[in-house]
Amino acid sequence: MALHHKFSLAADMPVYFGNPHSPEHLTAVAAQMKRRPRMTLGWDTPAERLTKLLDTDRVATTG
Repeated sequence: MALHHKFSLAADMPVYFGNPHSPEHLTAVAAQMKRRPRMTLGWDTPAERLTKLLDTDRVATTG
């Protein structure tokens, strides 16, 4: 991203680059994103939606 400075000026926001030699940071960011509610999931987190789907399936298949 050689022109990141132009983007930063046009968007009026700083641009940061992650350290590619720091997988711990990437893991932390991924975990934070997974805990974030999503509008497309009705403001559930991915884990909440998965739990609802698994519970619904379990109820539907027991008889």
